[in-house]
Amino acid sequence: MNNFSLFLDYGAVVKIRMEYKDDLYNFCKLLVKLGFMREELNWFLFSFKIFDMDFKNDKEKYMNCIKRASKDELLNMLEEYYTDNYFWHIVEINIGMKTRVCIEYQKYKGFSFGKESDYLLNEDIKILKVEELIFACDMESDFNLNFIETTFKKELEEKDEELADELDYFCDFYDWRLARFPNGLYGVYDIQCEEFSNYFNDTKEDSGTLRQAMERVFDRMVDYFVDEEDIFGLVAEGSIDYVREKINTFINLAKQYELYGEYGIKTLNELLEECEEENKKVEKK
Repeated sequence: MNNFSLFLDYGAVVKIRMEYKDDLYNFCKLLVKLGFMREELNWFLFSFKIFDMDFKNDKEKYMNCIKRASKDELLNMLEEYYTDNYFWHIVEINIGMKTRVCIEYQKYKGFSFGKESDYLLNEDIKILKVEELIFACDMESDFNLNFIETTFKKELEEKDEELADELDYFCDFYDWRLARFPNGLYGVYDIQCEEFSNYFNDTKEDSGTLRQAMERVFDRMVDYFVDEEDIFGLVAEGSIDYVREKINTFINLAKQYELYGEYGIKTLNELLEECEEENKKVEKK
C-alpha cells in the first residue's frame, strides 16, 4: 500500500507547515489534479475559503462557483485566487497554534485536522509531507519535484572554481545538496531533514535562482564558521594560519561576488583583527 492509499484509509495524515507556503497550495492542487473525492474536496475548498474571491462571504454563490467549476477551472482558480489566511485562522482557533497542522481524511467524514503532537502518539498513523503524497501519485513533474542533484562546480563557470569548491565542500560537510529543477530554478536539499532548506531571497521559498542558492549556502557557511567554530580556541592552540586563511577566503569571495553584505564583510574584518591580537598574546607566552 503506497502513501496515498494509506492517507485514504486513515493510515496516514498530511503535515501542513505554515512557513512552507506551498504545502497547503500543493495539497489542494494535487487533489484537484487527481480529480476524485470531488464532493469532499469542494467542501474543503469552501470551508477554508481557499479562493479569495469578491463573493466568498456569499456562501451559496461561493459554493456554487466551486461545484460548477471543471478541473481545469479549479486549477486556474487556485493559481489566481489562492489564499491560506482563513485556513490558518481556523486552525489557530481550534488547536491554539498556527505553525503546523495535520490533515486527515476519513471515508464518509471527509477532511479534518489536528495537532501533529496528537498524531505522533498513535503508532498506527504515519505522518507524511505533501511531497510524499505527490511522489506516491507519480506526479513529481507536475510540481517540479523531479529535480536533478548537482554541484556548484557543475553549474558555475570554470573561473568560479574557488567559490564552487568552497560551497561544495560546505554542502558535503553540512549534509546539503544542490538540486536543479526542470523549470531552471535551484534548491538546497537538507539530507538529514529530508526537505528543502527554504529562505531564498529573504522569502520563505523552497527554490530560487542559482545566484540565490549560492547566497543561501555562502551565508550559512560563513555563519557556521563564525558562530559554531571555536575560533579563538583554534588561535590558542596555534592554528592562526588556518583561521587567517579561512577568514581571508570568505572576505575575498564576498567582495568578488558581492556576497554577505557590507556589514558582514566588516564583521569578518573585525573578527580577523581580534584573532591577530589574540595570536600576539599567544606568541608572547
